[in-house]
Amino acid sequence: MRNITSIFVIATLTALFISCGDDEVGPLVGAWTLVKEIYADCNDTDPETYIYDCAVSIDECIKYTFTKDGKFSISFSATGLIEGTYSSSGNQITITLNNYQQSNIFYTYTLSGSTLTLKQEYDGCDITKTFNKS
Repeated sequence: MRNITSIFVIATLTALFISCGDDEVGPLVGAWTLVKEIYADCNDTDPETYIYDCAVSIDECIKYTFTKDGKFSISFSATGLIEGTYSSSGNQITITLNNYQQSNIFYTYTLSGSTLTLKQEYDGCDITKTFNKS
């Protein structure tokens, strides 16, 4: 009986140790391809919508990547890479870009399946960016 109890305790502790590892991945982690941007209420009456399609033009391919260790990057197929870090709390995300004048960018985000929506207010505009998981 003592051996069975010992085996049970060891198996339970092993299962707890494995399930509490640091491999947990947050919902934002991964690469996201920008598919649409909407600029509304920018001191005019009509919102401006931009549609991006990597299949049509490589110049339109913009990807945001979030890593599990808090790193962030924006890759532009035509012009290169911008790097920084991010943190999130609830549905709020703060992105800090390296070496840029506007270093902190604040978004409210929502996830629906493989679609990420980022919303921000900037310079009098309500900006909505929609991404698909890459």
